[in-house]
Amino acid sequence: MFSKTLSVSRLLMTRSFYSSTVVKNVSIFDFEKVYNLSKRPTGDKSTVLIDVREPDEFKQGAIETSYNLPVGKIEEAMKLSDEEFSKTYGFSKPVFEDNVVVYCRSGRRSTTASDILTKLGYKNIGNYTGSWLEWSDKIKSK
Repeated sequence: MFSKTLSVSRLLMTRSFYSSTVVKNVSIFDFEKVYNLSKRPTGDKSTVLIDVREPDEFKQGAIETSYNLPVGKIEEAMKLSDEEFSKTYGFSKPVFEDNVVVYCRSGRRSTTASDILTKLGYKNIGNYTGSWLEWSDKIKSK
């Protein structure tokens, strides 16, 4: 029985280790980093800030300079041609080398989005884990 428990423990530790390696390829962004991104000059396209919430949530409030691409549509959206993507989502489709930062309401969907983007081959992904809940609270004091 002890050996079974040990085996299950090892399996869980191994799964935990390997699932966290995906996160290691994603930079974690805090409020200050995202605040600086939101204050960039209009023409600065060095980083794409994507809100992965649903459109109705986005309409209720979003970080300045962010675009909306719901997490459930990311995979199909990234398969579109550049022209079709731009026409559908209102911003240029990121290329694999672009800096892309995602956020949502609480950090869960943005974590899923960053995993999807990593699996699709995007190299420079950031996740604002504080997301909209933190942003809407902290921006009041800025």
